[in-house]
Amino acid sequence: MRTIILRIGFLCMKYVFLLYYINMKRLNKYEKSILWSVIFIFSVGALLHMIYDFTNENPIVALFAPVNESIWEHTKMVVLPSFIWYMGAYFIIKRFNKQMASMYLGCGLAAMIISIIFIPLLYYFYTGAFGIQSMIIDILILLAAAALGALFSLFLFKYQKKIVNAYITISIFIIIFIIYGYFTLYPPGIPLFDDVSVINRFITLV
Repeated sequence: MRTIILRIGFLCMKYVFLLYYINMKRLNKYEKSILWSVIFIFSVGALLHMIYDFTNENPIVALFAPVNESIWEHTKMVVLPSFIWYMGAYFIIKRFNKQMASMYLGCGLAAMIISIIFIPLLYYFYTGAFGIQSMIIDILILLAAAALGALFSLFLFKYQKKIVNAYITISIFIIIFIIYGYFTLYPPGIPLFDDVSVINRFITLV
């Protein structure tokens, strides 16, 4: 069963990237950069998954990197990379077109929120429907969430012409970081915040 799920996952990823390749020729440079963000967010997010242990559980690192195997902590893997990519692009684009930069940043915020939402949805789907857990599938979920966020962002960028003030967007980014910092220090006692690795070890012992 696990092999079948992995094959389906890889086929879906190949299909998504095929669509990326086909559409790349039809997009302008700003739209292309939204799609390229997937590679950056996935790569940095995968590194963030390990950095907390590598820094000997540094409390500063804990604010933006996963500190355990809970579903909530895994959503951190898209937050910081998304912020870095879209904020960096915002300051670059702003030198040439302030309105375009503001629109790009707003779409980036939307992409990050969509990715955050899809990580637990995809996780609960595959664990609940198939009763399995796999690090490889977790990595595929990160990639899929980043891709879905980018596709949603691209759709907004192409068809939504309403421009949100950049300062409002940045404020929302900051609020999201504060929420993550707070819940890292004071996680609520609900399943979303439970450390899955600890639960699995307990079940194995029982």
